[in-house]
Amino acid sequence: MGDSEFRNPTARTLVQLSDELHELITRNGWREIVLVAHSFGGFVARAYISDHPDAVKGLLLLDAPHEDWLPILKREMTESDWQIMERIVKWSLNKYHEDYFEAQEAVRSSHIPDALPITVISRGIPHTQIRLEKMSYEGIDLFDGIHGDLQHKLTELSSKSERRVAKYSSHMIDNFDPWLVIDEIESLLGRVSD
Repeated sequence: MGDSEFRNPTARTLVQLSDELHELITRNGWREIVLVAHSFGGFVARAYISDHPDAVKGLLLLDAPHEDWLPILKREMTESDWQIMERIVKWSLNKYHEDYFEAQEAVRSSHIPDALPITVISRGIPHTQIRLEKMSYEGIDLFDGIHGDLQHKLTELSSKSERRVAKYSSHMIDNFDPWLVIDEIESLLGRVSD
């Protein structure tokens, strides 16, 4: 959540984040992993699966972005709304030490096995917190609408993908509807064992 301390805080690449996840999994001796990835974590999970395709048995994406989201926003938003987006991404870089722009480009070359069971859970309520940054209503509509439109593309990562919409949840689905997340994890585990 951005509270980790780093001796030398610098932005980590998607490869470095995947390597960190691999070290965590290895140190704990975990096998037959099912990854549950929220938001930016979707990029990390996809990179990890690409690097270790036999280690992961399933993937649950919770309102994860698609790599085309920011490029489309940059093209479609007004200059002032795009400046707000850039400021938010830079803030995230400083808080979490994760470079969104680098990750969205790096994940394009990742590969997920076609038979990997994947569940994509998308938010059902617009994520309007960005209005606090004084983004226009039109900008918020683009921010949320383009994200929603691209969610179906995440189901194209595998021939065994399913999608759910968390009808009454915004971006933090695990806070708004933890029961849906738990149910979908259980359902995914059933698909993994089939």
